[in-house]
Parts: sequence; C-alpha cells; structure tokens
Amino acid sequence: MQLRSLIHGLIEILPPLTPIILAFIGWRLTARFAMIQTEVARKSGFQEKWAGLFFDACNEFMRAVERIMGLLHVYVSTQNKDDDEGKLMVQEINRLMNDLPEMTFRIKRLAALAKAKGKIASDIADEIFESIATGTNTKVMPTGQIRERIGKFNTATREAHGEILNAQNLE
Repeated sequence: MQLRSLIHGLIEILPPLTPIILAFIGWRLTARFAMIQTEVARKSGFQEKWAGLFFDACNEFMRAVERIMGLLHVYVSTQNKDDDEGKLMVQEINRLMNDLPEMTFRIKRLAALAKAKGKIASDIADEIFESIATGTNTKVMPTGQIRERIGKFNTATREAHGEILNAQNLE
C-alpha cells in the first residue's frame, strides 16, 4: 500500500515539475554540446596550423631545390665561371646547399604528425638532397632522377598534408 501511495504522490507532483526537469536536461545537453564544439574547434585549429607549417616547410625546400637547379643550369652554360657573376652563383648555390639540411630536418619534424604518409615525404626530401649534393660534388647532376623524385615528393607531401588535416588523434 505504501508503494502505491508513493507512486500516486509522484504522479501528482510530476506534471508541474516536468518543465523544470526538461529545462535542466536541455541545459546540461547544451553545456555538453558547447564543450564538445570547443574541443573540436581547438583540435581543428591545431591541425590546420601544423598542416600549414608542413606545407610551408615543403614549399621552402622545393623553392631552394628549384633555385639550386636553375643556378646550376645557368652556371654550367656560363663561359667565364671565374667572373663576378659566376662567383655569385657559386656562393648562392653553397648557401642554399647549407640551408637544405635544416629544411629537411624541419620537414621530418612536421611530417611526424602524418603517421602513415609523413615518413615517405621526409625520406624523399632526403633523397633529393643527397642527389643534389652528389651532383654538386661529382659535377654530374642526375637531373632526370631529381625530377622523378620531385614528382614523388609532391605526391607524398600532398598526402601527408591531407593526413595532418584529417587526423583524428594527434596526441
């Protein structure tokens, strides 16, 4: 009998409390949704920032490679390599060759965020650097090999960049 009276009492109290209960549940759901939304925005901002840094590092590397290759092409066809223009080209090539290891290291650091595709991009960057270094040391530039590696590098960096942007868990 007590259980029955308790149930009847709850049934009488519930209708006036229903709006309050529903408002409380709605408030809790809204707060939880806002918290989830903030976390998603934070992670998305992180991913966009680091993917942008990766893109910039790869672009800087490729610009240096292009500049070296262009300077070498002009230098090889220069008649007087010992004049001021030839010396300036050699100085710039040397400066860029000294910068490439730092650029490849930056690519490695940022490519680590792309667990599946990042290592491929950083390995190809190393291969491009090694090909250019070997070519400048031996005076025989493997241009075809470098072009092929550049194509692979571009594909690998595009995939790694997409992986960083779409990463679900960057911890």
